[in-house]
Amino acid sequence: MIRGEDVTLIVCTRERPEMLRDALASFLEHSPEGLEILVVDSASTTSKTLEVADEAGVRAVRTDIKGLSIARNVGLATARRPIVVYSDDDCRALPGWLDAALAHFDDERVAAVTGAMLHEASDTAARQVRSPKRYTKTLEGLDAGHGAVMAFRRDVVEGLGGFDPVMGAGRYLAGAEDLDIFCRILDDGRAIVYDAEFAIDHAHTREDDAYTVLHRGYGLGLGALADKWLRLRPTVGLMMSAVIVKRTVVRAVRNRSNVRRRDADLALLGGFWSGLFATAGMRRAGRVFVDARPPQPITLDSPPPSAEIVDDPIRGGLAASAKAELISSLDEKYLVNDVVFAAMCAAGTMIVDGASLRGADGGLDRTAIRRLFEGASWFAPALRQRLVSTPLGVTTPAWVPVSHLDMSRHVRFADGIVADDPELVDALTGRSSPPLDRSRPLWDAEFVELDSGRVAIVFRYHHVVGDALFGLRIGDVLAGPTPLGEPLVPGPEELRVLGVPPRGGIHVLWLAFASWRALHPSLPEMGAAYWRKSFRMRLRRWAGRAIRPVKNARIRRSDAVARAMTGRSSQYAVVDFAAATKRAFRLGGTVNDLTVAATLHGVAAQRVGPTTVSLLVPISRRRAGDTTTRNDISVVKVTVPADASLEEMVPLVRVQVQEAVDAGGSIVVGEADWVGYATYVTWGRDQRFVGTASVETVTGWPAGDPKDEVAVLACSYRRDLVVSVTVGEGLDRRLLMSSIVDAFAGQPILRDA
Repeated sequence: MIRGEDVTLIVCTRERPEMLRDALASFLEHSPEGLEILVVDSASTTSKTLEVADEAGVRAVRTDIKGLSIARNVGLATARRPIVVYSDDDCRALPGWLDAALAHFDDERVAAVTGAMLHEASDTAARQVRSPKRYTKTLEGLDAGHGAVMAFRRDVVEGLGGFDPVMGAGRYLAGAEDLDIFCRILDDGRAIVYDAEFAIDHAHTREDDAYTVLHRGYGLGLGALADKWLRLRPTVGLMMSAVIVKRTVVRAVRNRSNVRRRDADLALLGGFWSGLFATAGMRRAGRVFVDARPPQPITLDSPPPSAEIVDDPIRGGLAASAKAELISSLDEKYLVNDVVFAAMCAAGTMIVDGASLRGADGGLDRTAIRRLFEGASWFAPALRQRLVSTPLGVTTPAWVPVSHLDMSRHVRFADGIVADDPELVDALTGRSSPPLDRSRPLWDAEFVELDSGRVAIVFRYHHVVGDALFGLRIGDVLAGPTPLGEPLVPGPEELRVLGVPPRGGIHVLWLAFASWRALHPSLPEMGAAYWRKSFRMRLRRWAGRAIRPVKNARIRRSDAVARAMTGRSSQYAVVDFAAATKRAFRLGGTVNDLTVAATLHGVAAQRVGPTTVSLLVPISRRRAGDTTTRNDISVVKVTVPADASLEEMVPLVRVQVQEAVDAGGSIVVGEADWVGYATYVTWGRDQRFVGTASVETVTGWPAGDPKDEVAVLACSYRRDLVVSVTVGEGLDRRLLMSSIVDAFAGQPILRDA
């Protein structure tokens, strides 16, 4: 349930400090407890606006570039809460005005709520409450509400590029910025609810010629809106233009005896045609116009010391460009069919102190936890990208940004309480969780309460998202080195890096070609790059994409996925990292070599007959400091005599791994007789925190081939080395773990919670 602590009320204002004072007084009196109020001063010529905000005890930020949409975007980028509410300085709150609006956000599909704008408190007719109305179609954005009383999920508006900076009061195209964001939200598949109980009193401030000028500005904005949609979706744009013109003409005819209203309607119609042509040559970034000629800055000689000044409000206007990133052909192998897709899902479990994740009732604070992950997702762009296919499958699929994360689908909470036992970890491996949804970003997190009071956070992500080291970089964002009392808030740079979704498949292809062309600027370079792969290979890969839906349909009719994911069991153990490091050094290898050798030694002890035993060992080719490459690993097949001692195996592993490192690529020689794989990664020695909850143990559950008999991953964190073992039905898991622990330190370590 949304509470006041989840909401920022943004009041954009310019040159009206006295009206602002009255507005703030009403908002402070009638808003829910815990609500944050943020005043955005849109380039006022004096510091009085900032002084009024300071007197009221609310936060204020100033932009030196005027424009209502620019101010709204500055507020959006500055807000700290997941829900943002917008109102104006000429509005007055009514008792309980926000209660109805916030209740609608319990429905994850609702991205915005709008309300009634009443003209003075005596307007009793306007106070007649209607049933809430739900809008879902793009064209309905024209009727969805008014900018003086609207509430949004902050991440939805940010993901759509924010308000269009060239539209709205203070700019030539002086209107329709609210209708524009409504239309974009609806076109993105979200819903908007109008609820008349979400109401404010609004004072008329325009009379005579100013009233006519105001309506001409509305018309200019509507013309720009129509032109935008004529370019984005011509059918929608034509229907929108027809609706606007028809309504305005009918209204002007009806008001022909009312000179004031008739002139205003005619001014709106004239403004519409002017706005339609004014934006004809204007470039767009995603679905917002590029502000090529922003107004000149209006600076204050001596702003109040407490004032926050946005230096670059146009960049802070969230106008990010569309992005698309084709995956590599090697990464596409993780998607070849549903069985492989299910198997290539890696997981990591952080066990944390659960006290700070709980609410007043003692249960996990689900709203706060989801806010925490939603904020962090902006700083790990892979968490806000999904895969889309290109038209006819002519290329590999592409990563594109999503405009909104449905956190109820990505952050889940397990029922009941499970044992805090390293040998009973079925609920902590992610294998019992529902399959990842291909239509969404390929990750999720499940919170599992343990009987010790601790909480396990099971984070799953697909291998196509990245390898283990890439997953650790995501972990760096989700669990930072310092406690985090409030969720992270994205700034302009995070929005720019992520970008906005392309308009469709053709746009994805165009963006991919543009990126490829930038890497190969000349025709000879383009030709050489293209023909590095034969036409036959490209044709074979295209055919594979074309028949993939048919193959997957056949797999879904069988139980192939279920069979592939059953019959496996896991456990983990904790050993002393310093002792394991010393042991590996004495034996002539690294911790990675000892992990591999210990696994080989344990498997050999359970196998009768084979004279050798083999494992695959992943080797990262990632350069130091590389945080962007998703998958960059090679593998080496390591083979040792089955009757060798551990002391003999470690040097043999070291030689074969080093040979592959020196070669810079994979080395897999001989038969495909490996029993699985083993590897080691590190998450450093620093204490980490999920919010304010300290991370006590980190365990990895790697993705792997369902045919593998064993997968072992050792992960060092702080003083500990946590070893996870996953085996098929042919191996004794406890016996293998005992052998590996003995190889490292002799006995597992039991640490107090």
